[in-house]
This record gives sequence, C-alpha cells and structure tokens, in this order.
Amino acid sequence: MTVTLNAYNVVAARCAAEYLEMHEAVEKGNLIYKIEVFLDSTICRSWKDSIIVLQATRSLFPWSEELKVVARCIDSIASRASGEPTKVDWSYSYNRKKLASENGTDPHWNGIQRHITIPKDWWVEDLCELEIDFYKQVIVSIKSKGNMSSDLVGEALKAYALKRLPAFDRDKVHGSEAARKRSLVETII
Repeated sequence: MTVTLNAYNVVAARCAAEYLEMHEAVEKGNLIYKIEVFLDSTICRSWKDSIIVLQATRSLFPWSEELKVVARCIDSIASRASGEPTKVDWSYSYNRKKLASENGTDPHWNGIQRHITIPKDWWVEDLCELEIDFYKQVIVSIKSKGNMSSDLVGEALKAYALKRLPAFDRDKVHGSEAARKRSLVETII
C-alpha cells in the first residue's frame, strides 16, 4: 500500500497510525516511524507546511497535542520567525507576485541574483491567520527564544488585534460577541 503524505493529511495519518498501533515494535519501518521521519525532515523544515499542519491539528485535538505534533509545529514556526529571515521561503499568506527578476523571467535580467531585503516582520502577517490559542503559544515560544525585540513582538500583537478585532466598538457589539472579543483582547494583553 502506498501512502502519499502532505501537510494537509499528515496529522490525520499520524493519529490513525497511533490508533491502529502501527509502532516499530509491531513491524520494522511501520507507519508511525515513516510519518515521524516525514514530519521532521519535511514539515518542520518548512514555514508554510508548519503553519498548515498546526492549523490541521485543531480537528484532531487532543490526539495531535498528545502526539506532540502541535508542539513540534509551534517550535518550528517560532524558530523560523526568530531565525535568519533569508533562510525562510516566505510567506504562507503573503500573495505578492514575484518580480520577473526574482523568478528569472525578466528579458533584461543579466543572470546576477539581486539581494532582496526581507523585512524583520516578515512573519507577522502569516501568524495572524492562526487562532488565538495557537497564536499565543507561538508568540510565547518566539519570546522564549530571546532573539526577537519586544518592539517587534508588540507590532505582531498589534497586527493580530487589528486583524481579529476590526471595527471594535462597544456600542455595536453585544452579548457573546462582546465576551469573545473581550477574551481575545485579554489574551493578547
């Protein structure tokens, strides 16, 4: 049987393999081992795939958390956000088209790769796609790595609040929506 793994199905496959007890003790090279290798060698080395897998873990909670898939994705995301921006193939949500000189289709391109400056906050917009519980865990992990300035973390929190709380007005928000937004603000603070 051939199983093709990707960022969209690896969480379900890992949880199913655990449920079916497909451990190495049963048979060498069993599915759990192969999925773990895939997670470490492919998913956790990719910014985009780490975010996709982290979001996919929500549907299989708490198994995905018990199997440490959530923690590994959070650590991968935080490490990449805290690391050297030039080593990350950004971005997950940023949808700008590549310049002709970036992808080699410029007819006037002389073959010399131009250095593209990547902003220090390249990761902020992508993390705004996460739900608040994952966002909080990633930000805490980024801060614990000690490589990120407080100003940049503050900007990330501001961007998240602006995206998640558009037109926050006490007069227009009632009931459970007001409670949800209040909880969101308290978590961000």
